[in-house]
Amino acid sequence: MTNLNTSQPSTVHKVKDADLVFLLKIVNKLDASIGVTLLSKGTFITGQMISGKQYYENVVERMKQAGDAGVALSSYFTNSAENVYSPSDDSDAPTNFLHLKDVKIRSPEGSVDTLNGAYLRMKVEEIDGHFIGAMS
Repeated sequence: MTNLNTSQPSTVHKVKDADLVFLLKIVNKLDASIGVTLLSKGTFITGQMISGKQYYENVVERMKQAGDAGVALSSYFTNSAENVYSPSDDSDAPTNFLHLKDVKIRSPEGSVDTLNGAYLRMKVEEIDGHFIGAMS
């Protein structure tokens, strides 16, 4: 008989799609963009995958437009754009998050929300599937 000791910790590892990580590395390395459609928990998310650097530069610009508090907060995001996604030692940028612009979301019920000018930062391990190309 097997002893099922429930006091032992268990480790769960989520999987990152190797093809999606490859696209993410290219987008970050070339500071480019590519249309993608992602499936996450029954919801389709579509837009242009952009580099982390582009994402943070856009966040910084939007923060600065929000007044004094935004200007003060923007320094944190400037640091990420310069140090995390523009490394000086030619190392790869992190691949745990991807970034989208021109985001549209289709819920499981079928409604489509266009997020006017919003940028999305999403954990790669939470993506269940993807298409290359943005949905219209």
